[in-house]
Amino acid sequence: MPLVYSSEDYPKQRLVDWDLFSVPQINAGNRRIHYAGGKMLGGYSALNGLSYYRATFGTYQMWAELVGGKSFTFENLLPYYKKSCHLTPPDIEKRNSTNATVVYDATGFDNSIGGSLRVSWNNRLGPMIEALAQAVQSIGLPVSTDGFSSGSLLGHGTWVPSTIEAKHAVRSSSQSSFLEEAIENTDIMVHAHTQALKILFDSDSPKRANAV
Repeated sequence: MPLVYSSEDYPKQRLVDWDLFSVPQINAGNRRIHYAGGKMLGGYSALNGLSYYRATFGTYQMWAELVGGKSFTFENLLPYYKKSCHLTPPDIEKRNSTNATVVYDATGFDNSIGGSLRVSWNNRLGPMIEALAQAVQSIGLPVSTDGFSSGSLLGHGTWVPSTIEAKHAVRSSSQSSFLEEAIENTDIMVHAHTQALKILFDSDSPKRANAV
């Protein structure tokens, strides 16, 4: 999940941020919203708000129809989601809160595969987060029954899982997980301070990237 600010109040960090903005948003007073994008190894995952969730069944279905490939449906992508991450359950004792119940669908994860990206929950709960949970419940927004990892984003979930390496309580980014593992086990070469301008695809269906 990206960090979101309006164009007037976001903290400018152009050495590490692509400085991207949305078009004017009608339902936000026509403000342009800053969309944080990491200009670094790890990209967005090194700068975003750490929240871990997956898009909806309908989103992936539309994607599959646009590219003409069933491999992009949620059902067909789920095995790769499971393969990519390792889930550590929340530490309720450390969280020490009367409103620390975590709801998630354990079937959306499979630690036996040994995924690189670490997913867990933070141990510190601030009063603002608890107040937010009570506020959205008071207006009738139900609690998500699956934690936003199983094809539905309906409801609310104050305790959304995050890309956190639980043992040391640090961020788990694509750089610290997938890239570091690839560097250790393959001959991959990283070109630092180099911008890719275009991804080339072959002419087959479904299309596959074959060069940069």
